[in-house]
Amino acid sequence: MNKINLTLLVCLISNVNFAQINDKATLNYFDISLSSEIYETVAPNATLQNLAKDIAGDMSENLGDAVSDFPTTGDERTDKLRETVYTEIENMTYKAFGEELKITIEPKDKLAGKIYYFGAYPHLYKFKKVLKSAPGEAFYMSYQVEMYKGGMGVGAMGIEVGGKIKPTTVIKLAIADSKGKVVQEFEIKEKTEIVVGSTKTSVGGVEMSDGASPEDVSAKVLQVYKDALDVLVEEFKKKNKKAYKNA
Repeated sequence: MNKINLTLLVCLISNVNFAQINDKATLNYFDISLSSEIYETVAPNATLQNLAKDIAGDMSENLGDAVSDFPTTGDERTDKLRETVYTEIENMTYKAFGEELKITIEPKDKLAGKIYYFGAYPHLYKFKKVLKSAPGEAFYMSYQVEMYKGGMGVGAMGIEVGGKIKPTTVIKLAIADSKGKVVQEFEIKEKTEIVVGSTKTSVGGVEMSDGASPEDVSAKVLQVYKDALDVLVEEFKKKNKKAYKNA
């Protein structure tokens, strides 16, 4: 698959000489967000406003429930895309940290009942606030994935050509110690040339597309995420090279 990955931004990492190798990190914040345009590749007839509203509304009904199923948006294809992508991003992240960085990420429901959860995911970002509600962990971890629209469509007058979506991926990682001091901090921003799908095409206001299959879009989205995750792992090792030299 032809792709070009451009690392645009790698933020500062704290000046430490260790990397939590063989330690465990407890999630206090885990967030995955895909832009509405990515969902539109499988549901081209759904308006962006309604789709975004449905996702936000249905997820809000599940706040505080750490083990709830993925909330529905009312569109079966969209639900399938989101559930697959969210589940696999989570699995890929756990695996990469465990196998590549030798850091075990504790199950995401470990702090359930102690801190704020958004659907099934811990969602309290500030470490100082986490310590007030859930002290006692060796390391706390905040992890955020955002994938948003890239690419555009063109067309003659009266024709709207589906935009080719080549998403940009942002990964933000922070790890704090038991006192809330941040010991690792990264922000990775990756562009890609992988087209995960196209938005709707219309002629004279009549929509012509039924959308791509959720399976096809999911596979491409996950490849885009893996490319960004690989950069994060590489940068983590580079900034902690002493710790990984003999690991």
